Amino acid sequence: MADKKRPGTMVYFNLLGPLEALSMEERGKLFTALLKYGSAGEEPASFSGMLYMAWLFVKRDMDQDKGRYSSRCEKNREAAEARWGAKSTEEKHPMRLDANASDECECIQTDANDANTIQTKPIQTKPKQTNSVGGADAPTPRRQTKFIPPTVEEVAAYCREKGYQVNAQLFVDHYEAGGWMRGNTKIKSWKACVRTWTQRQEGRANQSAPPPQQEILTAANWED
Repeated sequence: MADKKRPGTMVYFNLLGPLEALSMEERGKLFTALLKYGSAGEEPASFSGMLYMAWLFVKRDMDQDKGRYSSRCEKNREAAEARWGAKSTEEKHPMRLDANASDECECIQTDANDANTIQTKPIQTKPKQTNSVGGADAPTPRRQTKFIPPTVEEVAAYCREKGYQVNAQLFVDHYEAGGWMRGNTKIKSWKACVRTWTQRQEGRANQSAPPPQQEILTAANWED
């Protein structure tokens, strides 16, 4: 029986070998038989020899394609029925409560003089904020700001503000040459680097300063 929903059929490259053994007339007959079988399920009755062998290759592939196509259509139909069936149920019962909704109600007394008269009132619970990565109890990670390298003018202005004697151009050139890295770590605060730079300058200045001259004691320096 032909599948009316299919717009066509597939022709695979493995048919090329059998086709090369056929004449042009036989290839035309095979192609015509392929279309008739795909559209109306009609099989050729007069094929023989190599033409019949080629037809068996074609028919096998077409039958497999038809089975896969029918299976895919059936799955799509079942999925559509399930989706639209669930939507229809929601439309028919828009006020349906969950089975556990009764656990979220509390009983309150409406009349102080009538202890037997009670009504239920739903408890409004505030949704608990959760972290999608670590779960409900995981702390919210701090948002990291992207490091933006400073300009020479920004470094110079910061040094003037703090009273640092730093060559701003030399500072920026030094860290730009290293990709604003300290070892294998990306720099997060260039101002902290300025402070460290200043401390190192002061340390080198103290090391390079000449030691204080000691007074040489001579006989003239001695006091009686």
